[in-house]
Amino acid sequence: MKTTLSLILTAAIVLRAASACGSPAPQDAVKNIQPPTALSTALAKPEATPSAATAAAATTNAAAAAVSARAMSNDDVLALVDADLPAAVVVAKIRGARTAFDTRPETLAQLKSLGVPDEVLKAMIGEPLGAAVEQTPPAVLKDIKLPAGTRVELEMAHTIDSMTTRTGDAVSLRVVNPVVIDGATVIAQGATATARVVKAERNGHWGRAGRIVWELKEVTAVDGSRVALTASGRAVGDSKGAKVATQTVLLGLGLGVAAPAALLTGFKRGGNAVVPEGKRFDAVTRAEAVVNAPSRR
Repeated sequence: MKTTLSLILTAAIVLRAASACGSPAPQDAVKNIQPPTALSTALAKPEATPSAATAAAATTNAAAAAVSARAMSNDDVLALVDADLPAAVVVAKIRGARTAFDTRPETLAQLKSLGVPDEVLKAMIGEPLGAAVEQTPPAVLKDIKLPAGTRVELEMAHTIDSMTTRTGDAVSLRVVNPVVIDGATVIAQGATATARVVKAERNGHWGRAGRIVWELKEVTAVDGSRVALTASGRAVGDSKGAKVATQTVLLGLGLGVAAPAALLTGFKRGGNAVVPEGKRFDAVTRAEAVVNAPSRR
C-alpha cells in the first residue's frame, strides 16, 4: 500500500514539473504582452528633423553666398528679405556689393508689394548700376567771390529779328558753360541771362537794311542772385543801298520819259536783321559779386 502511494505521489510530482516547464507562468505571460514603454519608443524613433531656426539660418547663408558671388540683383534682395533679415542688414549688403538693380517705377512698386521695406528700396535707387557706392563728403554752402571781368559764354535762347523786335524789348539768353571758381560752380550751365534791345529798325526802301542793337544786363547765379554783365551786340540785315543807288543813276541818265522808271528801284527793300537761336556771344561780369554756392572744400 505504501509502495503504491509513493508511486502515485512520484508520478504527480513528475507531471507537475513537466507542466511547469511546458507553459509560462501567468505573470510572465502578462509581462510578455505589455505595450512598449516611452523610453523604448523614443529609442526606436528616427533622427529628428532640423529645427525651423536651423533651416532659416541655412537659407540666409545660401542667399548671402549667392550675393557675394556675383552682382546683386532684385532677386537677391527678395531672398534676403524673405529670410527675415533686418532692413539695416539688407541695406548694408547693398552698400557693400556690386549691383545690377532694375529700378523702374513699376518694378519698385512690385517689390514694395512683396514686402521689401522702403529703406531698402531707397538704397537700391541710390546705388549706381554695377558699382559700389562711393562715399563723397557732403557739400556745404560758402560765399564765393566772383571777380569782375569773369568771362561768361552765352547763346540766344530764341530767334529774334528786326521785323518783330522793338526797342526796349527784353531778350533771353542762356549760359553755355558753367562758371567755376575754386572748384565751386557759381553760374550753372543753362542759367538764364537777360539783354535789353536799345535799337531796333526794320528794313526799308532804297535798300535800307534792318538792324538790332542790344546790351547785356545780368545773369542768374546758383543762389538765385543776379550778377551784372557788360557786353553789347548788334545784327544788321543785308543792305542793298549801294546797288539801288547805282541802278537809279543809270536809269535816270539820258532816259527822258523813262526817268520815272528809275524811281521804281527805290521800292527795293533791304534785308531784315536776324539773330538765330543758339547764336553765341561773350560777356563779362561788370563788378565783383559774392555768390553763396555749394562747395566741398
